[in-house]
Amino acid sequence: MTPTLHSKLEEHFGFKNFRPGQAQAVQAALQGRDAVVIMPTGSGKSLCYQLPGVGTADLTIVVSPLIALMADQLRRLTDAGQPAVMVASGMNADEAQRSLRALRDGSARIVFCSPERFASQTFLRIISARRVGLFVIDEAHCLAEWGHDFRPDYLRLPGVIAQLGRPPVMAATATATEAVAAEITGRLGLTDPLMVRSGFDRPNITFDVVTLEGKGTLAAKRGLLTSILGERTQRPAIVYCGTRKDCESVAGDLSAAGIAAAPYHAGMDAAARAADASLATATRNGALVTAGILALGLALSLRLRPGPARHREESNS
Repeated sequence: MTPTLHSKLEEHFGFKNFRPGQAQAVQAALQGRDAVVIMPTGSGKSLCYQLPGVGTADLTIVVSPLIALMADQLRRLTDAGQPAVMVASGMNADEAQRSLRALRDGSARIVFCSPERFASQTFLRIISARRVGLFVIDEAHCLAEWGHDFRPDYLRLPGVIAQLGRPPVMAATATATEAVAAEITGRLGLTDPLMVRSGFDRPNITFDVVTLEGKGTLAAKRGLLTSILGERTQRPAIVYCGTRKDCESVAGDLSAAGIAAAPYHAGMDAAARAADASLATATRNGALVTAGILALGLALSLRLRPGPARHREESNS
């Protein structure tokens, strides 16, 4: 590994060493080579494209379906003085215009956006005027046969890449079998991509399963959850629910028990989701209650205090 790459890592992010797979992915991006990066959530995928993004004058475009996760990455970068912007729904008009101005004048080197953003001809014109050094597709499994049912606009991305002059592409995901990785490669038309696949063993994550059956199961589960989260050492925490209705109900139960809890799901408007995510981050002592996988990446990226975040699942069965 070149000393320059390590020095850039420390200069921009304060780390002395790369995690497994990161250096290879960064080098591929800087060398203009396509890459498929498969790393578990929380293992440092974002650095694979952020370091090339802040290290060159070219524009790095990061496409993600998760606005909360993009906002979290943006906050970390801008807090560190890095030239990044976001263009997404839920932003006020002034914020959006500042982001577009930074893209026009070249001061922004990284832009975060959702796949739906490319339906905007104004946005396409602005980024087309820039030299794009890297086009990143986060949550790239959404391109697979089952994934684009979730976000169909992912199927528009190969055309966008071609329209931008076919810059190097990095497809990043935590969820891809060999077959899914091959499908991602084919759909994007990647050329001899570097395949980066780090291990999935996470020594800092443990799993505990508590089975409750019979009459009064729901009340027993809610009581157990409230009891666990009533201990200060078990917070902050993320609670996953199977439905939006359960998400709202569990958040209400926890709040009634004096625990700072906020619901977070796709049925909420963008402003409410942002407010609740901010509350969960700010309290450092509460619980974010979410339905489905919506906040998984956000959950593992929230370094609220030393030590692992706690994750609980509220099942209907």
